[in-house]
Parts: sequence; C-alpha cells; structure tokens
Amino acid sequence: MSKKYKQTVDSITTDVRNQYFHQFRSNIMKTLNIKEMDLIPVDHCAYAFGIGITDKNGFKFVYSGDTQPCDRLIKYGHNCNLLIHEATVEDGLNKFARTNFHSTMSEAINVGRMMGAKFTILTHFSQRYGKLPLLPDNEQTNDNIGLAFDNMIVKANQLNRIPLLYDTLKCMYAKHIDRILYRSDVYERKFSNHHQ
Repeated sequence: MSKKYKQTVDSITTDVRNQYFHQFRSNIMKTLNIKEMDLIPVDHCAYAFGIGITDKNGFKFVYSGDTQPCDRLIKYGHNCNLLIHEATVEDGLNKFARTNFHSTMSEAINVGRMMGAKFTILTHFSQRYGKLPLLPDNEQTNDNIGLAFDNMIVKANQLNRIPLLYDTLKCMYAKHIDRILYRSDVYERKFSNHHQ
C-alpha cells in the first residue's frame, strides 16, 4: 500500500469516525452495557473498519472485517479474549490475497498470535471452499483456533468446544475436501501462471 494512499485512507477514516461514530457508539454502548467500543481502520478499501468491543466484565473481542494483515488491528487487539478474523483466501494464494486486500488462513492465525489473542475464530471463507474450509495442516489440532459458519452462535464460555468439531466435520465432508484440494491446486497454478 503506498504511503500517499495510506495517508488518504487515514484522513478519511478519521473524518468518518468523528462525524458518525460517536453518536452511534454512545447509543450502542448504553443499550448493550459496553465499556469500550472502537472502530479500527483496516487495510482493505476506503471506509473499511474492524471493530473492538470490551464489555463491562472486561471481555475484549476484536472483529477484523475484510482486511489483509493490519498493524493497527494487531496493536488495538493486544491480549484480547477473542479475535474474529476473515480468512477469505487459502494458503498458497498469497499474491491473490494481496491483490484483493484479504487474508489467508495462516495470515489470520498469525495476526491472532501477534495480538496475543486467547482465541481466534476464522470466518468469511471464499465460496471455493463450499462446505468446509481447510485449516493449514500444522493448525488442525490447535485448541485456540476455530472456524465460524453462517448463523453460528457461540457463547464466550463455549469457545474451547469449537476446535473439537473440526475432525468430525472433516469426516463428514471427506469427498468434498478431496474436491477442494484438487480445485485449490488448479486455481493456484492458474493464478501463478497469470501473474508471472
């Protein structure tokens, strides 16, 4: 991202935050009994924000929205209880992720580690995955990383149960996973050849 673009985005996001967010924030905080709530400009497009919320009990969660790995988000989310981060692009398609200002699975997991997040939920997967996105092999047994799906509801005290579902889901969707791996390989070769 160029320095000029970054300065323009920072200037615009500051204006948006100042004009519209304060009233919204005040109303939401009163209604939901929230101690702290902030928008965090992220590296996606103009007016793209993550959000950080801390409740009255001190539970802090950060939601990335669409973004590539972003230092502002990492700094804000330091030692959060929960990071919900987009993982639109599978590993191996890093150039595609950069081109579209999204994160790969490993990048999203690494953001959680750099933050010191106690738990990371990956979400917003590409339609290429269909039913089940694949965690990187070295992360499949990690007990503080989970996958989120549409309409999924998890309470804070249930986060540790999410990773337990992964092996069951892999068994249920074994044929689907084989197709994903094949298509991923084809897509990676196609994208690599197209952008050389």
